[in-house]
Amino acid sequence: LVEKGEVSLDLIDRAVSRILRVKFLAGLFENPYADPRRAVEVVGCAAHRRLARRIAQEAIILLKNDGGLLPLGRGLCRIAVIGPNADVAQLGDYSCWKADAVTPLEGIRRVVSKRTEVVHARGCGIWEPSREGFKEAVAAARASDVAVVCIGGASMMMGGPGQGTDQRVATCGEGYDCTDLSPPGVQEDLVRAVWQTGTPTVVVLIHGRPYSIAWMAEHVPAIVEAWYP
Repeated sequence: LVEKGEVSLDLIDRAVSRILRVKFLAGLFENPYADPRRAVEVVGCAAHRRLARRIAQEAIILLKNDGGLLPLGRGLCRIAVIGPNADVAQLGDYSCWKADAVTPLEGIRRVVSKRTEVVHARGCGIWEPSREGFKEAVAAARASDVAVVCIGGASMMMGGPGQGTDQRVATCGEGYDCTDLSPPGVQEDLVRAVWQTGTPTVVVLIHGRPYSIAWMAEHVPAIVEAWYP
């Protein structure tokens, strides 16, 4: 573009000089390498993990709770955990793989009473159009006291989108645009199918961009906005 005369060299120089100025201020030319011992002490340290957990907890929003459905009682006989993000630890864009990441399904299984059975059905993918898993999800919901449907998106991370899955798909993150504010794929249809069973339904949104959830807001009794925790 410079050679074509469409962009001036002064503009390029100004942009480069701004980047170099910040690098000089950061001391990268005098001390270009980080201290690996310091990095080991700081990265993933206990204080930072506590802060990250607190941020995640305080970011979660209870959008709707008709009839006081939440929190779920410990006396439930069976809980159906459904959805493409039910058994995936979505940590968000620019997150690295973490061996101790906990999926919603695993977390629920950890805290329910010994008398409570937790069943799982994926239902559908994050963006795929297939409804083949609806039948299993509906059956799981019908046979349960409550259905927790975990829907949302996926961000490309250093280790791939989500822990516990080999899907190479992203619906959110750097370089990913969308033309529709609805949850991707057939996820909203999955929520409708589960809700139509008559089983009390909780929707948990795990994603990184705004969704239009007008139908869910009107019909689903409990909705939790979890973002990427």
